[in-house]
Amino acid sequence: DVLLDMGFEVTLTSILGRLPRMRRTGLFSATNTSGVKRLCVKSGMRNPVVVDVAISAVRSNGNGEGGGEMIEAKGGKPQKQATPSTLTNYYLLSPLDEKLSRLLAFLTQHSSEKVIVFFLTCACVEYYSTVLKQLKLPCKGYEYEALHGKLVQKRREKAMERFRKKSYSDGSGDMAGSALLCTDVAARGIDVPSVSWTVQFDAPVDPSSYVHRVGRSARAGKTGNSLVFLTRKEEAYVDFLRLRKVPVRELGRVEVCCPPSSMEGEEEEEDQVGEKEDEMELKGDGGNESMDCGGDGSPLEKATKPKSNAATADSAIERRIIQGGCCHTGRPPSHAEVGFERSRRL
Repeated sequence: DVLLDMGFEVTLTSILGRLPRMRRTGLFSATNTSGVKRLCVKSGMRNPVVVDVAISAVRSNGNGEGGGEMIEAKGGKPQKQATPSTLTNYYLLSPLDEKLSRLLAFLTQHSSEKVIVFFLTCACVEYYSTVLKQLKLPCKGYEYEALHGKLVQKRREKAMERFRKKSYSDGSGDMAGSALLCTDVAARGIDVPSVSWTVQFDAPVDPSSYVHRVGRSARAGKTGNSLVFLTRKEEAYVDFLRLRKVPVRELGRVEVCCPPSSMEGEEEEEDQVGEKEDEMELKGDGGNESMDCGGDGSPLEKATKPKSNAATADSAIERRIIQGGCCHTGRPPSHAEVGFERSRRL
């Protein structure tokens, strides 16, 4: 199906024309598109036998768990779904500026598992792989691997080999996982064992890519999970996936990357924090003006006041990081996290 989408239909037809007329033809495709059906006709298959894997969709029973009743279409037949029944799809509504902190909190909670994180562009993979390596690792021995289309073939193969053969023991008996940061170059044609989660940092532009991305887990009858980060403006993407026969539900509160309250409450709290910071800055500016006009102008006063403002800004940054979800584990933010937040705000 990918060759047909890339415009190689004429070439495939020419190859089929050179094959013997007396033959047995079998076409295997992960996606049954209209182009594949046209290719069946051109290959001389008059009455082909179609073998399709049909998966019965299960309706949620209302408590956030599976195992409900079967969704039946007209005629009493079970409705098909586009993903395996052993794969559970989740979504998380998050503000745009909190995605990175929530991703880090998610990787920290699942530090003993293999996770594939998808990004939209090669530049995003390079940027976030550099940033995540500078921040505190989810656990000792945890590794990040980058994979995208602009890497040479040798570097791609080495990255995949390290990710496949990741040793879960770090020498102290603890479990250490790994994360593969990649683009859609890893969405098709690869089989990595023991992938527990697939995370989509950004929703794919092509909705059909969603099914191929989440298919990297729950392979060969094993269970798996997928998570997609969405902003409030992208909430309609959930309904669109359900129309495409992809069952998806909101991520449970047991995950530390979930917001502690509703999105509206978080936005109000963020606005209040921003207003308080603005008031503090205005008061600090007023104090500086009064000091310059009525103070004695000693070097001690001039050196002490900016330092107090910097300390106030650092404490405000730490509060924003904690509210953003980067410190749900209970630890104070590290110097790298505070520095990254300060550079992001600048």
